[in-house]
Amino acid sequence: MTAFLTELLRDLTRHRARTSLSAVCLLLVIGSVVAIESASAVAREVFVADEEQRNGRAVTAVLALPGAGANADTLRRLDAALERRVRADGGSATIEVEMSARAGRADVPVGFGVLGNVRLIAIAGDPTTIRRLPVLFGRMPRTALPPAVLLNAAARERWHTDRLTLQATPGSPTFTARVEGVVSDGSPDPVLWVPWSTVAAFDPAAFRASSTMTVLAHVPGASYASIVDEMRAAVQEVGLVAPVASFSRSDDVPTIERRLRTTRSGFLLASVVALVIAVVALFNINVASVRERQRELVVRRAFGASRARIALLVLCSSLLVAVLASGAANGVAALCVHLLGPAILPRASPVLAPHFPLGAAVTSTAVGLVASLLSAAYPAVLASRVQIAGALRD
Repeated sequence: MTAFLTELLRDLTRHRARTSLSAVCLLLVIGSVVAIESASAVAREVFVADEEQRNGRAVTAVLALPGAGANADTLRRLDAALERRVRADGGSATIEVEMSARAGRADVPVGFGVLGNVRLIAIAGDPTTIRRLPVLFGRMPRTALPPAVLLNAAARERWHTDRLTLQATPGSPTFTARVEGVVSDGSPDPVLWVPWSTVAAFDPAAFRASSTMTVLAHVPGASYASIVDEMRAAVQEVGLVAPVASFSRSDDVPTIERRLRTTRSGFLLASVVALVIAVVALFNINVASVRERQRELVVRRAFGASRARIALLVLCSSLLVAVLASGAANGVAALCVHLLGPAILPRASPVLAPHFPLGAAVTSTAVGLVASLLSAAYPAVLASRVQIAGALRD
């Protein structure tokens, strides 16, 4: 076996022009496959991350309950039911009541009219578990008192402070809240998340019968139907009515993935065309090489090399070039993904640092080997049938 490998390497180095041409052809087709597979994986992460940042992680169910009586007691009991039915199984759930609040820097007196309108979400649960929100620092407040607030990046840019004065509803008492954390939600407008219990402590009238409660739930690996069943059971526990038709899926990840698959199929079709061209080019190179090497092959036969060994030598030489070309293409692609990916991603991006997909390496190597086999099969047979007497006469 060692002797045969040595013979293969010697054969490749002795015919450098043929080896170089074959390697270039294979690098082109293998590189295109690697590029398409890697780009598809990165593109999927980019588009899915944006969708999950805005609308919720893959398979997030949402239920809007308008006029459901969003008082403190209802919120508390519904949150407890979601804790038992969703969060206890490793899932995530939030209850949100959106308010048109006012906010301003706490180090400026309220009487100077510095409070501005802002979107405030009184929430039960942690929004970062439902949506892919990169945490720039801190975390979601976990207790009602002392008052604390979670900001989005736009709110942080607007106020540049670690303490805010808040007014949940017009005419209600103001209170000062510490900035507990900052997340990136992709919104250009300031958004504040405050525990519902904090809002209830300072403004009990903020939760009116006309308020809309929005319930969101996500369970990794669970189906949409099973999530809806658990949400519906939790809602019914507190005496609220939620028909199945009132539930919907918050995210649209399946549509994104379907569009990406269509685009990927188009690029793969182009790769198939490149593969056919590469096979034809490699076939011509191999046939020309066999014709040029007739005297060498005759000498090998004269010294006892069998037809099978001659054919195997030609075939394995082509396969070895394919393996080396695949290794080079995959190595360069993996290096680019690991070095360039993290470097170009901003800290506030929801996109995870890309990893070189193993499937790209497997697919590209398989394509290279298939191209080599198809292009070298006939030349290998041709080489094994070289006639000693005829070659010597020529």
